[in-house]
Amino acid sequence: ASYDDPMVARGDVVFNEVGCGTCHLPSARTRADAPSHLRNINIKPYTDMKVHDLGEGLFRTPPLWGLSHNISILDRNNRAELYWHDGSSPSIEDAINRHGGDASAVRDNWNTLSGDDKAAVVKFIESL
Repeated sequence: ASYDDPMVARGDVVFNEVGCGTCHLPSARTRADAPSHLRNINIKPYTDMKVHDLGEGLFRTPPLWGLSHNISILDRNNRAELYWHDGSSPSIEDAINRHGGDASAVRDNWNTLSGDDKAAVVKFIESL
């Protein structure tokens, strides 16, 4: 239902246009040699599960799936939303701007976006 919101749909497009989907891969497939009930399943984790140098050290790309659920739980319990690989960013925008090193070109692409496109990307990420 999130894609019923044109802003979320636009955010998905821009997320990939600026390069976020390079590391936060939208989809993956479980392995063929996994236990039978888990074989060859298409999933949408938004991660490549790799370690990258982001200018502040090495970090594994965290899966973004389930983020909307976590945000909802935190909001209902009056808890702060914390982002970045270690929870040290107070917002999605701050976390994106901290992407240096291997992701500096993606961060630079993000910084060229209009305010509306940035808001759409944030809304999309919040919908995952």
